[in-house]
Amino acid sequence: MNKTVLEINHLQKTYLKQEQPALKNLSFTVREDEHLGIIGANGSGKTTLFKLLLNLLRPDHGEIRIMGESDLEAARRHLGYVPEHQRGLENFTPAELLFLSARMCQLPPEAARKRRDELLEWAQLQKQRDELVAGFSKGMMQRLQLALALVRRPKILLLDEAMSGLDHEFAQRAGRFI
Repeated sequence: MNKTVLEINHLQKTYLKQEQPALKNLSFTVREDEHLGIIGANGSGKTTLFKLLLNLLRPDHGEIRIMGESDLEAARRHLGYVPEHQRGLENFTPAELLFLSARMCQLPPEAARKRRDELLEWAQLQKQRDELVAGFSKGMMQRLQLALALVRRPKILLLDEAMSGLDHEFAQRAGRFI
């Protein structure tokens, strides 16, 4: 039987000055080798759920277990995350961002360079490796975001609107890689 990688039990989150909870009594389980897509209207709580999983917000009620761990700060090592919007990267190059991310994941310099180069190739950004991200198209930025999320080889990949802006061919290739 497949191992449980994500377990959500009776999760609830209400924001200050809001009458209705963003999430109410949410429960589900994801097992190894399963893929889960969360579909909902704007404001339905998808991004709130990701923020709770990433330990950026605290739930009002309920429990989250990632890879069997309830210490979400420690469990973040199992997660890769692609946000819907990313700001603050404009003055960096893909090579810089991927190397920095790998070093922040505690890879030694040589291993960080190797991982950077693997992901630049995978994301088809080798030619743009030393260009500032400020000039990137949305699709190029999405490919870079996916590469950044994959630096640590996460067991769980959280994608918040990650395929928006990707060309069809790359989206298919990314789905097979992930």
